[in-house]
Amino acid sequence: SFGTAIGTFFTAFISCFAAVWIFAFAATTIASAKGGKLGLNDGIVFGAYAVTPMLLFSILALIPNRWVQWVADQLAMPFAFHVLSLGVVSQLGVPEGKAITTVAQLCGALFVIWALMPNLLPALVRLFG
Repeated sequence: SFGTAIGTFFTAFISCFAAVWIFAFAATTIASAKGGKLGLNDGIVFGAYAVTPMLLFSILALIPNRWVQWVADQLAMPFAFHVLSLGVVSQLGVPEGKAITTVAQLCGALFVIWALMPNLLPALVRLFG
């Protein structure tokens, strides 16, 4: 129903904002370990930059079809990884020699966060709600 689609949309949207903060912490930690010079504010900017495709494609959750969200995720994931890879050297300050391994670790972190957030937020709402 349309009400379920709206609920799914808001859950996905809130999950994306929570994912920005969690990914910002992961990006700051990984980049610092690789020689990047940044603070948490820079990590938040980078996290928002990298998660933007997820936010844009979460709008498709309004369409009340269970396959639409899955297709949107499949389209957003490679786009988010590409956007993420463009900002590693310029935004995180990682040396170019360590950029490839940093991108791989950040893509892995984003994938794990992406997989956990849609299930984690409803579980927290049920637990505390």
